[in-house]
Amino acid sequence: MKINELKKYLKTLNQEEMINLIVQLSKIDKKNAAFLESKYHQGSAETALVNEYKLKMRYVFFREMLPTLKKAKSFISDLRKVAPKSEYLLDLQLYYVECGVDFTNEYGDIDANFYYSMASVFSEFVHGLNTFGSKEFYISVRPRISRIIRETDGIGWGFHEDLCEAASEIVWCESE
Repeated sequence: MKINELKKYLKTLNQEEMINLIVQLSKIDKKNAAFLESKYHQGSAETALVNEYKLKMRYVFFREMLPTLKKAKSFISDLRKVAPKSEYLLDLQLYYVECGVDFTNEYGDIDANFYYSMASVFSEFVHGLNTFGSKEFYISVRPRISRIIRETDGIGWGFHEDLCEAASEIVWCESE
């Protein structure tokens, strides 16, 4: 159904029918429930969703034969739909990079595409941090950023250098 058709249909519903429809959508998928909750109660739904995605992401990196970056990145995409331009999204993006660094340090050098994906998400994280992140949030994640930079020193494919370059663009660093 196209958006215009959906809008026309929704206009025909009375308030009780609309409420029932929204409740059904909420029950069908946790993402729908989290989206609705985020509109009315900032924080709790996003926190639960981020924690769930972190568990799933860790599983993708460390329990499957080889990490499926597309699958791991899908959690970021899903959260972006629920909580765009939020520090919850930034937290999950940073966690993705942390998982990649931990995986590399556990199992050894990977390949250029793997590191490109990590560096790309880290750059998105830095851009988001500069655009809609707060100094308080930066201070809370600064140890994680420092650990990523420190633990990638010596990893090939220019990975460490890409992360250092992106990190140097964090505006909050300048105000310290």
